Amino acid sequence: MCTHLGCVPLGDGAGDYGGWYCPCHGSHYDSAGRIRRGPAPENLPVPIAQFVDETTIQLG
Repeated sequence: MCTHLGCVPLGDGAGDYGGWYCPCHGSHYDSAGRIRRGPAPENLPVPIAQFVDETTIQLG
């Protein structure tokens, strides 16, 4: 969710920095979720991740 007002950003390389773009108010995030331009006050949250085994990562 966008850290500005909670809208859902577009992904798959959207925006000017190849990450996410929030069409509601124009925030641009890079591929690491860092805010690069727009009204959003903070980076996107990074989910907690852990390795379950050699080929599986559990998010959340």
